[in-house]
Amino acid sequence: MFYTSGQLISLLILLEEDKNKELTKKLKDIIMILRRIKLQNFKSFKLVDVPLKQRLVFITGINQDFNTTNYVGKSSLLDGIMYGLFGRSKVQPKYLVRLGTKQMSVELDLLVNNSEIHISRTRN
Repeated sequence: MFYTSGQLISLLILLEEDKNKELTKKLKDIIMILRRIKLQNFKSFKLVDVPLKQRLVFITGINQDFNTTNYVGKSSLLDGIMYGLFGRSKVQPKYLVRLGTKQMSVELDLLVNNSEIHISRTRN
């Protein structure tokens, strides 16, 4: 599961305040595996469809114009996962739709406690 730093801090505070360990027990039993992410017209992506067959994924990229790893979409990919899971992003909603297009979509395929879940979100 992916969290922004603010969400992670909030979760850690909740876990710290969980005196009876009820929340901790519930979270411990949840196993979520991201199986696929599809982004269409999301931020700078025209179309990205990534099947995730491994549990550990390393995200990297090279900006060939500047020979750097900056501005290649690593954070945007994670933003897409966050938007798919929570319907929120760290940027204003109008900036989620790729320039020159009218609509974007995010699709996630998850395996949660051996149940397959498909999430689809669209924004104009």
